[in-house]
Amino acid sequence: MADEVVMARLEAMTGSLEAARSVMEDIDRIGATGVFPKGDIEQAAMILERAMPGSFQKNLDLVKELGAQMQSVSAAAELIARLESGSTARIGMQLRQAGIGPNKLKAAGLNVTEGGDIKNTAPEIIAALDRMYAKSSIFNKMMGTVNAKWEAMKDVVGELAESLGYPLLAPLGAVFDILGKIGGLLKGLNDLSGGAFGAIVLSLVAFNGIVKALPLILTGLKAMFSIQK
Repeated sequence: MADEVVMARLEAMTGSLEAARSVMEDIDRIGATGVFPKGDIEQAAMILERAMPGSFQKNLDLVKELGAQMQSVSAAAELIARLESGSTARIGMQLRQAGIGPNKLKAAGLNVTEGGDIKNTAPEIIAALDRMYAKSSIFNKMMGTVNAKWEAMKDVVGELAESLGYPLLAPLGAVFDILGKIGGLLKGLNDLSGGAFGAIVLSLVAFNGIVKALPLILTGLKAMFSIQK
């Protein structure tokens, strides 16, 4: 979407040209990191500003972190916009699908039922998510080197496995330990592709079904590389 179009829409949503420019500066700043497509960031900003003027910048850190977790800042913005409106219906399920399971939510101080529902208010949920990501930033890892991006992928897929209830945490660790031993190859691929490998790694996380295949991947990698734990 052309910058002029985005600016015009943001001005209408925020009520002032100055506010729209400020939001655009944040959009450009996040876009410059290369973690998300600029169009997705623009969409996220418009979703939140439409829901409540000022909410994009108010929740900027959470937008980036949830966006990294969900592999889409616009999807994260939709979830945050619902919370900003005071709605908590099915939020627990959405967070679980994004890889944020009940155990992690409980550790952040939320009251989560056996069925996965969150009994806290919307502001309490936002505050808990802020605290959670303040301790461990996925977005910052994704801005780093290939190795850092690999660590981010480990975080996201590991949390996804836990949240979906698959008993795969041990195999996950083994898989990524093995893959870590060919880090030189991964860096070479990144260099040869002009940095595109990082985007490939991040895109893989979006395929939630990979979790189910991890035990087979582990077996295959051990056979192929004869790496014994």
